[in-house]
Amino acid sequence: ALIMIANLRGIRTAGILFSLPIYGYTFGSAAVIVYGLTRWAGGSLPPYTPPPAAQDLLGQPAAALGLLLILRAFSSGAVALTGIEAVSNGVPYYKEPEVQNAHRWLVALAISFGALFIGISFLAARIGIVPDPTETETLHSQLTRTLVGTGPAHTLLQVCALLLLIVAADTGFADFPRLLSLLARDGYLPHAFAERGARLAFSNGVVAVAVISAVLIVLPVLILTFRSLGLHHERLAQRVSVASSADGQTCCPRRCRTTGSSPLSRSTTSCSRPSHTRAGPAGTSKQSIARMTRRRPRSCALVGTRSTAVFR
Repeated sequence: ALIMIANLRGIRTAGILFSLPIYGYTFGSAAVIVYGLTRWAGGSLPPYTPPPAAQDLLGQPAAALGLLLILRAFSSGAVALTGIEAVSNGVPYYKEPEVQNAHRWLVALAISFGALFIGISFLAARIGIVPDPTETETLHSQLTRTLVGTGPAHTLLQVCALLLLIVAADTGFADFPRLLSLLARDGYLPHAFAERGARLAFSNGVVAVAVISAVLIVLPVLILTFRSLGLHHERLAQRVSVASSADGQTCCPRRCRTTGSSPLSRSTTSCSRPSHTRAGPAGTSKQSIARMTRRRPRSCALVGTRSTAVFR
């Protein structure tokens, strides 16, 4: 909701709001790297305390460099390229000259990303940081904790990293409405997606992205909730059925009474319903039983005992 409101306010408002955690993370990480390189040059790197789950990984030999390991490293590093296309897609929104300004920002992104990656990797190798198998603490957090401790600087930098991950979702809100506007101009989507709002933003596209994102977030939760409720109701129904048949008598849903005068079984269940037929002094005759059977065949069982159903 916050990302949607910021984008509806316009590109300038969204850029100013979302740039704060980006600059905080970039300059904070750069300061930690410079501080770590200074201590490494002086030979005073602090001791490293691994996470509890990573204690068993210390002292083990490194895995052999194979094709799968290279592909895994390449796929993990390629994630950093997902934000580069935002510069090329937003060239028309830069100040004049647009192309030169976009080129400068693209070079600045490449330099900053490369410097942070090389600096963090170098210090992590020198300190001997190992990844957390449970993925509870990131390598960046371990490096910051080792160099500056667990004080306010570490907390502030981790908060900036968290906000940076949240802000990363703004790429979809910035680019997807533009794609919708292009499709709308070509006639593949309603023309409402090609209209700009009062803040010169594609408001309909921004709202559409927000709705789709909310559905993708809420729908799995609802599915799991209804599934758990269904399982709970099924178990409850089983318990109720077991409790209702605990006395050993389950009959058809009509007024029933049990007698023990029949010689055909140990007990006779007599199910009655409103009727003008009256039983004789000796009970129901065979003819009336036959008529009732031909007119409406019904079955009635006595759970746990063998019985004969007599309809009146």
